[in-house]
Amino acid sequence: MKKDVVTWIKEEKILPILRNVPLDVLPDLLALFEKNEINILEVTANSQSFIETIQFIKEKYPHFMIGAGTVTSLERVKLVAELGVSFIVTPNVNLEVIAYAQNHQLGTIIGALTPSEIEIAYEAGADIVKIFPIGVLGTEYYRAVIGPLDTIPFLPTGGVSLKNIAEYRELGATGFGIGSDIVNINLLKEKKITELDTIIKEFVTLARTEKI
Repeated sequence: MKKDVVTWIKEEKILPILRNVPLDVLPDLLALFEKNEINILEVTANSQSFIETIQFIKEKYPHFMIGAGTVTSLERVKLVAELGVSFIVTPNVNLEVIAYAQNHQLGTIIGALTPSEIEIAYEAGADIVKIFPIGVLGTEYYRAVIGPLDTIPFLPTGGVSLKNIAEYRELGATGFGIGSDIVNINLLKEKKITELDTIIKEFVTLARTEKI
């Protein structure tokens, strides 16, 4: 049975994006996610220690729903399927990747930017369309592009911040892909855990507040 990534994103709202997180600070980060009731995450496939990171989380924190990000080729989707992830995330629309993921019961969060790309991704079987990179165009573009495509679950990514997350939420975003703002490697290395915890709490509060 296909793992229902849409339900997880709707409930969790925030999809943390882990890229090049050192293994020695990973337990502190995962503990903060647990504390703030974030139980889903993405590990990018172009990270150093990508395989080791996924294996560590699967072994030590089996309750997390783990996805592999930056899945840009058939070779990569085959690799991550063997690692036992629950879903894939891509920055682009690759029909071969989508088809392989579907055939191997992987959830799919597919990156797209233009209306045509969005429709192609969704028609090909994307569970969620990741609007990426949203930061270069902002909420006004997002508002315009989702208007005629309002039946598609969207995950704005690449520019979602504390300053604009509430607006994306009000526009009906299914969830939010967030990288270095909540996966702040410098704060982790400096053991500024309380500071990072505060940031994560702010994101969670803003993301999960009901629409007005």
